Amino acid sequence: MVGRGHFADACTMTTETKKLTRSTSDRVIAGVAGGLGRYFGIDPVVVRLVLIVLAFLGGAGFIAYGAAWLIVPTDDPDAPGIGAAGIAQRLGILLGVIVLTGAAVIGGFWAAASGGGTATAIVVIGVGALLIVGGFTGGMRWLIVPALALALSAGAVAAADVDIRGGSGERIFRPASATDLRPFYRLGIGHLRLDLRDAHLGPGDHHVRLKLGVGQAEVLVPPGVCVSSTAHVAAGATTIFGRTTGGSYHDWQEIRHAAPGAPHLTVDGDVGIGQLRIEPGPTGTGLQGKACTND
Repeated sequence: MVGRGHFADACTMTTETKKLTRSTSDRVIAGVAGGLGRYFGIDPVVVRLVLIVLAFLGGAGFIAYGAAWLIVPTDDPDAPGIGAAGIAQRLGILLGVIVLTGAAVIGGFWAAASGGGTATAIVVIGVGALLIVGGFTGGMRWLIVPALALALSAGAVAAADVDIRGGSGERIFRPASATDLRPFYRLGIGHLRLDLRDAHLGPGDHHVRLKLGVGQAEVLVPPGVCVSSTAHVAAGATTIFGRTTGGSYHDWQEIRHAAPGAPHLTVDGDVGIGQLRIEPGPTGTGLQGKACTND
């Protein structure tokens, strides 16, 4: 009969400590997501998606990935250790990627909003080709981040139909009558104001369209004019006679009917990022109540 003490001596207990390392077999850039997925027992694709979302929500994904690349060792046993020079080199690469990514975001937005969507697409395709080559040669992996930023920035501009062509600055128009009123006013970036406070529009329907890429489009109307308004704002707000609404892909519509003999002005606003504001002038109190019917 074997006693408990002899049984305990005959058996040994082994424990395996899990160690967080970067993966060399499952990596897109530096193996951080692959290592995290292996450590926590989840699919690395999920980790990559979380990091991408965090990267575009305040940049936390960039910071977390860069920190992991600096301090988490690789699972390659033959890889040399990282000294002070190696850390400095990696910090330089991270700073370069951050700068390049910021430039890609701005460049993608500017190019697509300036009507250069085709050229931007060609650049994205070219970078994609370089990444494919890099996948075979083992280099240029860090181009994935700025390439993704460029593609997402240009895609967001295209989806929102932001157009910054038409110049920049402040443009103020003061037509004196209905014949001076243009059917279309446009500005790329800045403040576009259509001041109708001294305009004599006369009875009947008058229509004006304002297109603004980024900034504020403003219409000041005189008393005695019934105003209908429609607007599409990709990101921003509308303020129509003191009522403000807004958000992403915001659409506004208010159709009014003019009283007999009163002028009827229809304002159609198209704003990429910013605000459409329609207000009466200083003497415009009671404008809508008197000039519009109640239906």
